[in-house]
Amino acid sequence: MIRTVLALFIFALTLCVMIIYQPFSSTADPDAGVEVTRAATAEAPLAVPGAAPITPAPITPAPVPRLRTSADSMDALSGAVLADLGVIAPSAPAPIADPATAQVVAELQRVTGAPAAPAQPDLQSLVAQALRDGQSDAYIDRLVNEAARAGDIAVPRELVTAEGRVDTATLLAAIVTEASAATGVAPVLAPAPQPAEAPGLEVRVIQQNEGTREARFYTVQPGESLGAIAHKLYGDAAFYPLIFEANRQIMPSPDRVRVGQRLVIPAP
Repeated sequence: MIRTVLALFIFALTLCVMIIYQPFSSTADPDAGVEVTRAATAEAPLAVPGAAPITPAPITPAPVPRLRTSADSMDALSGAVLADLGVIAPSAPAPIADPATAQVVAELQRVTGAPAAPAQPDLQSLVAQALRDGQSDAYIDRLVNEAARAGDIAVPRELVTAEGRVDTATLLAAIVTEASAATGVAPVLAPAPQPAEAPGLEVRVIQQNEGTREARFYTVQPGESLGAIAHKLYGDAAFYPLIFEANRQIMPSPDRVRVGQRLVIPAP
């Protein structure tokens, strides 16, 4: 009898010790039994059995800034800059189609004796003043692009690069070329690459029933505008509409050229 009572007492004592000790042992190591499959890194988070997988947020590229564009061509702009500098004679202003607007302008000219000054500078006046002051190409590029990003000026669509900048190099080259034609002084320019040597140009020979023909394709390089591509492949940026019309299915407007685009280059 005594042995039975003693055994029951020892069993009850052992059970009480287990009940008291169990909460502390369960909180001592919360990660016990959890297997970490890979180290915790930015690319591979911890894998915990039973937990939902953690996927990193996708990295989206920064959007290309949209500049304010105008319907004016680069040729018209370069001619206006040279007229502002006095290199060529200014062309006659186009007549105003709206009679009410024409009457207001005529009244302003009658009262003031001169046309009203524009409220803010345009691309033509910015470039002309910088050239008049003898500023460098780098200064003109910075000046024009800061004004374009601020929305102060509108630029020809063919001068917008794939990165959303103004292609001032092509504009200045067109101004120099037109000035040399007007004055008879040959410009000092770096030799332009031959079309066959232009980086990004691909020429394929296509077999047809009536013979063979060449098909040319061009991959847009960083920093290029549609005007720059036309200047590189045709020798004149004014040929940019040929490229645009041949690639309307992938280019909604001439200022939407993108790096890596594969463009069809038609024969001039």
